[in-house]
Amino acid sequence: MLEFLDDMRLGGIDLGGSEHPLILAMSACGINAKPVLSADGGPIMAGTMKRIPLLLPVVLLLVSADLSAADKAAGKPTVAQLEHFEKVIRPLLARRCFSCHSKSAKKLKAGLRLDTRKWALAGGETGPALVPGDPDKSLLVQAIRYDGDYKMPPAGKLPPEEIRILTEWIRGGAAWPAGGGDTVDPSAPFDLDARRKSHWAWQPVKVVEPRPLPEGTPEKLISWATSPVDQYVLEQLLARKLVPAPDADKVTWLRRVTYDLTGMPPTPAEIDAFAGDRTGQADQKVVDRLLKNTRFGEHWARHWLDLVRFAESRGHESDYVSPNAWEYRDYVIRALNSDVAYDLFLVEHVAGDLLPTPRRNPAKGFNESILGTGFWHLGDWCHSPVDVRQDEADRRDNMIDVFSKTFLGLTVSCARCHDHKFDAISQADYYALSGFLKSSGFRLVRYETIDHNRQVASRLAESRQQARRKLYAAIRGEIAAGLANLPAYLLSARDVIAAGSPDDAAVQVAAANARKLDVQRLKRVIAHLLAAEKNTLDPLHAWARLCRVPGNPDAEAVAAVLDPLRKTWADRRAAAGSALAKSRMLVDFTRMEGRRWRQDGSSFRTGPVEPGDFVLTDNPAQPFGQVFTRGGAAWDRAFSGLAVADGSENENGKLSGWVRAGRTIRTPTFQMKTGRLWHLVAGGGHAFASVNSHRLLHGPLHGRTVAGWDAGDNRPRWIHQDLSRLAGHEAHIEFSSRGDNPLQVFMVVESDRQPGDPFAGDAVGAFATRLDAKQADTLPNAAAASARLLKMAADWSRNPKPNDATEQAVVLDWLVRHLPLLVANPAASEMKLSITARGLLAGEKRLVGEVRKTSRLAMAMWDGSAVNQKLFIRGNPKQRGQEVPRRMLQALDGKPVKVTNPGSGRLSLAAELVLGGRNPLVARVMVNRIWHHLFGRGLVPTVDNFGVQGQAPSHPELLDWLADRFRRDRWSVKTMIRQLVLSRTYRMSSRASAESVAADPVNVLLHSMRVRRLQGEAIRDAMLSVSGRLDKAYLGKSVPVYLSPHMIGRGRPKSGPMDGNGRRTIYIGVRRNFLSSMMLAFDTPQPFSTVGRRTRSNVPAQALILMNDPFVVGQAGLWAKRLLALEKLDTGGRIDSMYRQAFGRRPSDGERGAAAGFLVEQGRRYGLTDEQGPRDPRPWSDLCHVMFNAKEFIFIN
Repeated sequence: MLEFLDDMRLGGIDLGGSEHPLILAMSACGINAKPVLSADGGPIMAGTMKRIPLLLPVVLLLVSADLSAADKAAGKPTVAQLEHFEKVIRPLLARRCFSCHSKSAKKLKAGLRLDTRKWALAGGETGPALVPGDPDKSLLVQAIRYDGDYKMPPAGKLPPEEIRILTEWIRGGAAWPAGGGDTVDPSAPFDLDARRKSHWAWQPVKVVEPRPLPEGTPEKLISWATSPVDQYVLEQLLARKLVPAPDADKVTWLRRVTYDLTGMPPTPAEIDAFAGDRTGQADQKVVDRLLKNTRFGEHWARHWLDLVRFAESRGHESDYVSPNAWEYRDYVIRALNSDVAYDLFLVEHVAGDLLPTPRRNPAKGFNESILGTGFWHLGDWCHSPVDVRQDEADRRDNMIDVFSKTFLGLTVSCARCHDHKFDAISQADYYALSGFLKSSGFRLVRYETIDHNRQVASRLAESRQQARRKLYAAIRGEIAAGLANLPAYLLSARDVIAAGSPDDAAVQVAAANARKLDVQRLKRVIAHLLAAEKNTLDPLHAWARLCRVPGNPDAEAVAAVLDPLRKTWADRRAAAGSALAKSRMLVDFTRMEGRRWRQDGSSFRTGPVEPGDFVLTDNPAQPFGQVFTRGGAAWDRAFSGLAVADGSENENGKLSGWVRAGRTIRTPTFQMKTGRLWHLVAGGGHAFASVNSHRLLHGPLHGRTVAGWDAGDNRPRWIHQDLSRLAGHEAHIEFSSRGDNPLQVFMVVESDRQPGDPFAGDAVGAFATRLDAKQADTLPNAAAASARLLKMAADWSRNPKPNDATEQAVVLDWLVRHLPLLVANPAASEMKLSITARGLLAGEKRLVGEVRKTSRLAMAMWDGSAVNQKLFIRGNPKQRGQEVPRRMLQALDGKPVKVTNPGSGRLSLAAELVLGGRNPLVARVMVNRIWHHLFGRGLVPTVDNFGVQGQAPSHPELLDWLADRFRRDRWSVKTMIRQLVLSRTYRMSSRASAESVAADPVNVLLHSMRVRRLQGEAIRDAMLSVSGRLDKAYLGKSVPVYLSPHMIGRGRPKSGPMDGNGRRTIYIGVRRNFLSSMMLAFDTPQPFSTVGRRTRSNVPAQALILMNDPFVVGQAGLWAKRLLALEKLDTGGRIDSMYRQAFGRRPSDGERGAAAGFLVEQGRRYGLTDEQGPRDPRPWSDLCHVMFNAKEFIFIN
């Protein structure tokens, strides 16, 4: 039947007669909106179908009028309003008013209490503080505006945003929980155990098998139930003396299940195949086919994205982009299509980055699990908050809110400022969860390559350890003899230098012959000593100074040279030791344990470099490019050239100037005292100070959190970063190299002035301890001590000890660069070492060649240091109480994370959620969500709130049976869906008997299937499908949302195509400040928190969009052309095809005749003959447009 305006006119709106303002507006525009009955009694549209755009102000006026009327009629506060009170209003009142106007006030001022609704309405000495719905008459609003006689708070006016919040709360009716008493003192105990025992949701899942039906139950009803689901439903119906509705016809069931599983209409071919299947397994085949279709994941992903407030921009003033948010959306689609076990899906969301064996994409091998953690970061972010502490608290609150509602069906966020007013959730629970987030951070992860490159880095580390052992062993073999006879060379060199003829060849030969030495080696030693005399950091500097003492000096003469040097060495060591005396050490990478190493990617190796580690080069004469003389974080050249794949977005704002993904190391979190930071580094790099986890850096407020510097001479130096304006805040520092410049990071300190050089004593430390007075009292002893100094470093390379590692590594570095002083034939020795080094370097290069340089990026968690959160008194981040250990909710037997865990502990949290069956909420919440989407109402209607303020389950035993079955079926979502849609309950007709409606008007007991309007996405996708415009491409980057000229504002992006390039709505970009007007009209939720149950509104905007939106009109035109292209069909055949595509059925004779008559009539209005009308696209386009506006197109029975 053609229904354009019937009892639910204009796409589901009862306009209430021709006097409705929308009817009058349409009439003024030349549209006759009154229905006219066709020959068979079905209403058709009389008048023209002109595309007349209604003005947006008129639409908004009508919508707001309709909504405000509905709100006033509702009376009872909604769950969302009560939640807003607990999360926003009560904390604000507590923070600003309770010190003077509550039961806990030391002295109650003006007789006014604002801690209960009763007393607030009663008011104080001057009358009621609140007039719900009328802020202008509310004394509270007058006081905070400073408008009247009272100005509150007296110490100063509230910020404008807080005034706005309170004003809008009162304007909306001042929602306050019924029976809400005094605000709980955060320090006062509350009986968590009693609350847990008294509420159904906390109780273990208990399976009670369906009971036998009462005696005398008709056989027809007994045989009706074909599954336990049906048995539970039938049991409750019979208890109320009700019976289930008859089965729906096959076409209705097919259309219902196809839309429910894929969000798309069945095609005529699918309808024919189903109708012609006589195997007895037709239903099962359909369900199995739909579950295997990739459209299943696309449709059910939209349900999930509502829960995690999915959007691709940050909202607030400028709506900056959330980079690569679509990667998370595609992850969800793939996971649902692959039927990833829900318990694993949950774990991936909470801690997918920490799984030792992550789930991999079967086709491309990349890490899927890590992508799940992106959901934490999908919230709205403020780009330049004045108060970063409050901003962080608000962001984390949103994370906790989304996490707890999505997975637990609990409003944990209501315990932000006090123990939960109703549920077994303490304020300590809230901050225990907050600690997991405080110990984690944000990153754009190179998810396609991170695991592969980490494996390469691990193999590189092992290869380098072997190279270190082999090369140092080769060196020791080459220099062993040279070290043994080095004292003789030193004594002979002294003879030559002391004689005053260091360049005299004859003297050199004579000296060599005297001790039977190699003259060429002796010459090299002499030349080096002449240079070492001027270099106090050379291991042979002391001996070089002794060479200038004439004659045969005694012990006193030797001491006269060495004692001043020892004092110099001691002073230098003391200066180095006190270099940081007036500094506060925040992070010391030189002493950091590997298990506390936190980097994104592998560019800083698998852990700190150790003294004696080296970098190999291709230079045959000197294979050692660098020997690390001290530990710390060192950039690895193996991971140079990392790039971002085309189509992937980098971070924006002040962090967009360089590639950080996969190239960054972070410090543990610390609290700044002065904020005057100094970084000891070598090489060029960047530092980003993530202060209170804020990182959306636009505007001038937080520019100093980013610092950059050039390589300089690659020697250690201090880089200053002045964050004094943020003193007292918590932060961590993220370092990355500048381009592919080598970078080492040693430490971060806090100091009012530049610290000294803490490494100044490294080079002389060995001298001071190896050349003491007893060991070097004569020339021969001093020569032996000098040689021993080098031999000890060579021996140390065999078995490194940490206690003097830096001092030994300094000497070792000198030793490997001065082999000619220790061997007779440098060329031969260098060749041997070069051959060894080349083999080692070739092995390293083979591994480096395996590094994958290019990857797509996605938002993900980055595990940080283990930090607990302190409780915020009354939710105020500036008033902190006791530290709360990280753990799961106490009512769920949450155990504190082990103190030995150096990271966030999120993996332990995830395990507690799903392992052992102790948590009764996770399975219940998910099966209830599935039920809600298939039956139109959850067994627990408040799908996001299983707490006291939510509604109790209508079928508690069925809910527990489903939860248990879900776990037994290995958490398979598809298996659960299959079981439900094949039940007799799901097959029921939506035509309820009068008796059933009278006894159960809301259909709580499910005596019939509910009639449901399609979601906005399904309506749009159906239009694309029937018009032939649908692009069936799977996954991929979002198509920018279409922006009409009326959609203006800061941060307005470039508009996308009106039809979204034909992509399904799931692939249309979601910009928080520029949401699709069509989707908003059809109740797609605004992405700010979890919405598991969408609003089902009937507002004029929906009808206006279906009538006038250019997209709708355009799809009608394409559909018309598609129908006219069916050249083998006559007009009747095309009408039949139209009905089958739109409604899944054939038209009645009356409907067919009415449609054909409409084409003729519309043709006349276009000036066409009766023969031309049915062949012209314009009348057909109008008819297609009418079909889009029919109830049957946008509703499923």
